[in-house]
Amino acid sequence: MKIHKIIGFILLALSLILSSGVKAAANNEYDSGQMVPGAMFGSDGSITAVGLISRAAGTVHWAFFDANGNNRESGQFAVTQNQLSPFLWNSAQAGGATLQDVPGYLLFAFDSDGNGLIENGDGNNLTANAFLVKLGVSSGDVAHIPVLDIDDGQLSSGNPANWTNNPITGLDGTDGFDAESDDNDILYMPFLIDGVVGSGERTRIVIFTTGEVAAAQAMTLFDGAGASKAVTVKMVNDHLNVIELEGNPEVTNGFFNKNGFLRWTVPKATDASDVDAFVYIIVESPTFKAIQTLLAIYDD
Repeated sequence: MKIHKIIGFILLALSLILSSGVKAAANNEYDSGQMVPGAMFGSDGSITAVGLISRAAGTVHWAFFDANGNNRESGQFAVTQNQLSPFLWNSAQAGGATLQDVPGYLLFAFDSDGNGLIENGDGNNLTANAFLVKLGVSSGDVAHIPVLDIDDGQLSSGNPANWTNNPITGLDGTDGFDAESDDNDILYMPFLIDGVVGSGERTRIVIFTTGEVAAAQAMTLFDGAGASKAVTVKMVNDHLNVIELEGNPEVTNGFFNKNGFLRWTVPKATDASDVDAFVYIIVESPTFKAIQTLLAIYDD
């Protein structure tokens, strides 16, 4: 798939979503900012493609943070009123291959008055959609990446120059798509696997948390037959963890069924502060010849 076709796909997909009146999976409304909770370009040819719309003229500030919340690349670009702007997270945007295969997340924020700050007076003028594009696969496919709207009040600083590490302090619980530790919220994460690491039926669970949680997380696994057992899932990064279930012997050893789900109660951070979490799941299936995105099931 050529780059100009990718850009055309972004524009078409986003215009269809907006014209149909259907909200995207993560309820990404117009707001001060937008966060793509999983972004990467890979040695397999994959890139992350984002389509942004601004309903006012101004400047969009952006930053890429790695899984531990370190700002690894940033920039800005001007937009005009009602402009739809494609943004490709690839080697060209990243300034080379240094960040290839580095998982992280993207933050975009809108400045309408040109003072270099993201503040309430800039208004809720930005929205976005995002896709994981598998360029290196002969049967090329895309997977939707949910986008979360971020209010200026959910940033530790309104000055993008201060975003040296993760500035996102909270997610918008009114949207009903994130879970919160202070409410003992539970997330159910479906999967499809075949027991072979890195090939076949494959599930990656992408977990974003506003704070660092303990590296060993207790979860309950339910298989497709309804049987269950306790498992420990490793979450070694501060903010973004991508879980490959088939790499965890507790999941596959002596308890294997191709489909099921994990149940997880969102914990407090390691410093005992409250944590907001958002989870989505990418399933790749040669059987169905497709890559698909699922949202975790939210239970409060």
